[in-house]
Amino acid sequence: MPEFLPNFTFKPFTGTIEQADDNDTDPLKLGRVRVRVHGFHSPDKAEVPTDALPWAHVTYNDSKRMSVPTDGEWVIGFFLDGESAQKPIIIGTLPGINDVEPSTSKWARNDSGDTGVSNASQYTKKTTQHKGTDITEPANGYGAKYPHNKVIETSSGHLIEIDDTPDKERIHIYHKSGSFSEFHQDGTKVDKTEKDKYTITLGKEYIAVTGDYKIEGGGGSEFKINGTAGKLSFKNTLDTTGLHGLLSDIITQLNTLATAVTKVDPTVTTVGSPVTQVGPLPGNILAVGDATGVITKLTEVTLKLGNLLE
Repeated sequence: MPEFLPNFTFKPFTGTIEQADDNDTDPLKLGRVRVRVHGFHSPDKAEVPTDALPWAHVTYNDSKRMSVPTDGEWVIGFFLDGESAQKPIIIGTLPGINDVEPSTSKWARNDSGDTGVSNASQYTKKTTQHKGTDITEPANGYGAKYPHNKVIETSSGHLIEIDDTPDKERIHIYHKSGSFSEFHQDGTKVDKTEKDKYTITLGKEYIAVTGDYKIEGGGGSEFKINGTAGKLSFKNTLDTTGLHGLLSDIITQLNTLATAVTKVDPTVTTVGSPVTQVGPLPGNILAVGDATGVITKLTEVTLKLGNLLE
């Protein structure tokens, strides 16, 4: 049964989060951290080693939403067991200034500082625009002003920004690889993937574009429709130099070929007996029935290509 604290004495403190090494994490996985309490624990690690510091619980509004203070952060809290001082509780973090700069995110401050989290080499990928033949990545318009940009950074370099800077409002989710999704101030959305991208839809998918629609591919580009009900339609009757014009030329050539086949006399007399054939050379023989089949196939192909131009 939890012990009752009838003589509880509130003893607040400030302290610094410490971690002996990367493996020095809460064995119970409760989000606890080690804290060296200022004025209580000796700053000399030879006297009080990091792994000798007590585990401190961190208060959260929801235990499922855990954001553990990291090594070096300043915190504020109190001892749940009063004078015994063996059960520290952390109730918040205290932003401060280290040897160089404030501990708040450089992306919230919008200055040239480097917190060692989202360093310049990582974020350069974010600010480098893709420029293709027909498609150019729009600039992000970053222009945060403190304190309007709410930022979450992780130790590896992931970044989330919710920026309320007037006329520069953005929402930005950034992966340390350089991949990101971002909403710009005018509502434009940019998705950029540094490597491969997969979109899986197990049901139906509908895409409605009221303006221009462009797809720019490189390498071995392929568009495939699987299924007997699949259909690709092309209805732009104004473009006579692109796909529409190309298909029109193919249809014209197929019609010309079909007409030419129907005009060839299928019966040619060779030495010895009459032989049914198509073609100017005796060795290129095609029966009348085969010629009819060719005409039928050419007609079918022409109709299918014509459907693309509906």
